[in-house]
Amino acid sequence: MVSVSSIFKIRTQARPRNSTHCSQPKSRECSKTQLCPQLTSEDFDSQDQLTSSARLDLRRKSTSQRQYSRGMHTFSRRRSQRVHSLIKPNSEAMRYSGVMNSRETSFRNSKFLEEVSFSGSKFQRAAFDKAEFSGDASFRTAEFSRLVSFRYTKFLKNVVFHGAQFSRSAMFSRAKFLGNASFTDSKFSSLVSFRGCEFSSNAIFRRTQFSGDSIFHETRFKGPTHFDGSKIIGLVTFWSTFFQTKEDQILSSPIEKHTSFDEIKVDRGGEVRFEGGTCMSRVSLHHADIGRFSFLDVRWGRLGGRASVMEHGILEERKRRSKDAELALPDITPEHVHQIYVRLRRNLERSAGRYPEAGDFFINEKEMRKLILQEGRRWPPPRNLPEWSILKLYAWLALYGESIMRPVTWGVVAVFVFAALRMVPFVLQTIDSSFNLQTICRLARLFPDFVMQSVMAFFQMRSEPGLDILERLISVPILGSLFIALKRKFERR
Repeated sequence: MVSVSSIFKIRTQARPRNSTHCSQPKSRECSKTQLCPQLTSEDFDSQDQLTSSARLDLRRKSTSQRQYSRGMHTFSRRRSQRVHSLIKPNSEAMRYSGVMNSRETSFRNSKFLEEVSFSGSKFQRAAFDKAEFSGDASFRTAEFSRLVSFRYTKFLKNVVFHGAQFSRSAMFSRAKFLGNASFTDSKFSSLVSFRGCEFSSNAIFRRTQFSGDSIFHETRFKGPTHFDGSKIIGLVTFWSTFFQTKEDQILSSPIEKHTSFDEIKVDRGGEVRFEGGTCMSRVSLHHADIGRFSFLDVRWGRLGGRASVMEHGILEERKRRSKDAELALPDITPEHVHQIYVRLRRNLERSAGRYPEAGDFFINEKEMRKLILQEGRRWPPPRNLPEWSILKLYAWLALYGESIMRPVTWGVVAVFVFAALRMVPFVLQTIDSSFNLQTICRLARLFPDFVMQSVMAFFQMRSEPGLDILERLISVPILGSLFIALKRKFERR
């Protein structure tokens, strides 16, 4: 086991770069177990490697601290253990490179006060639990062949895992990333857990491969987050995940930070699952193949009282902002939003059975179709006017077949309006002769008869010249819309 225990500090002394050999006689162990003061990081260029590995043989000592030159790093070590590491320093940061031969490399409760690099290192079992990185940390192209743990670790500045490979389980539970965190091109071959993690700035998972189960339970993404181009082979679960906001009203605040899944690839055996009340108002599904996405118990963003996607809010946001501010938003067109709604509606209807949200997406899909037909104008060009007019009428009558009450309301209004029109001749005759209380009572007794005539004409059971023909024509689209709405409701059940 490699571990680093009671507090010690490593510094490097300045020395001319052309000094490459130590003048002191070689010995197995220098006095007081210090590194040779004449052989320091200044003796090497940033790309050169040490000619031999630097071995620190730290045994039980009475002194609790050891100091070396510049670039301070503090660790903690158990008294009874040794530390073996291959060190590759440069002039700016303490670097560790090579193979960690021991079964376990432990930096638990360690504090790295300056920039540190483990780029290219190869670990077996590694533990960084409750460690604190005050400067930038790099694990670029590092390889972890066994379990690696970063539980409760704090990264106060930027951390890079670019191209890192995790062959076994990787645990980042409750870790805090206060700076940018990049896992670009990393590979997680087994279980990885980001449960309870907090990303305060950019979280980048571009082209990351998730082969095993990936857990993002109660993870908080406060800054811009990117899963663009990631490859999903196993199950990725976002349970009660915080994506930039908990507010489901998309336009309650300016759209600036969001989470994107552009061009994400999900294999046949993979799945991306959102559940646990995750708010989706800042999640972008633009250019995402969501055929293998599952949306269970999520809170969609809201626009106009309907479930909507963030891209739809961007179109509305552009109307509010000036042309200069508009450049900061993603390049979204009604065609893009229309395709997102089509894919989401099909996904929810076929797999999740979440018909209320699917109905809202269908309404928004048709609204986007109208905007496409308008071609950026207030009114559509003549060639698009017929289709646009039909969609407009369909929305008025039955909200594109998603409302039963609208055609019922229109039908009731039509019946009473035509019943009143049938009474007009009798009213005019009464006014010409005499109009009193007795006449009003007589008209009131006749009104139910006119209503019955109107009902029969509305349902195509009466055909007299005049108002009956007009009422029958008007009732056709109303009854057709009611039939479509009922059909859609019963088919979904």
